[in-house]
Amino acid sequence: MKHTTSRSLYDYWNGLRGKRSAPARKDIAPHDIKDVLAQVFILECEDTLTYRFRLAGTDLCTLFGEELRGKNLLDHWSRHERESIESLLYSVTEDAAAAVLGIEGQTETGQNIALEMLLLPLKADDSALTRILGSISYKQAPPWLGHETIIRQSIKSLRLLWPDHAPRFIMQGQASLPVLDPPFGSKMPARRVHHLKVIEGGLQD
Repeated sequence: MKHTTSRSLYDYWNGLRGKRSAPARKDIAPHDIKDVLAQVFILECEDTLTYRFRLAGTDLCTLFGEELRGKNLLDHWSRHERESIESLLYSVTEDAAAAVLGIEGQTETGQNIALEMLLLPLKADDSALTRILGSISYKQAPPWLGHETIIRQSIKSLRLLWPDHAPRFIMQGQASLPVLDPPFGSKMPARRVHHLKVIEGGLQD
């Protein structure tokens, strides 16, 4: 993780979860993350193709030029990029993985910005992993922020992190399931991981 926001949010999440696979949504106290809250979001997983913003910080709404609440995260990506994001989100909600993405955003006039996205699993009231705590951060606010917005984005790097050192599906005795290469079909089989690099531990970078 390269950005302070990502490291701060990860440490907060990891401290809350303790020995659990993930903390609960009700454990999140906005006051505790007030320094990074403007770049934080919470998603609700409705199904494998729908991850709606339930909370989105002001910096994120300014960056993308719209109120993100209620929007589907996957709608912000091209078809090719979307397949990668679908696979990543599946690992977060099914296997309690954390994920870090390096993203390049571009405005209509060709201005570029390097972003880092963090995705962390959360439990809902019924203990299912149907919420995701995340952030999208930049190291320095660009001079065009507030005047231009991101209209397209692409993935530059993508990693899964296993805070407990091993994927939950491996600990459950399913290590023989394959990791498949892209492209994916419309249905995602269990444990498809696109071009992911699995990093054991949480904060080795």
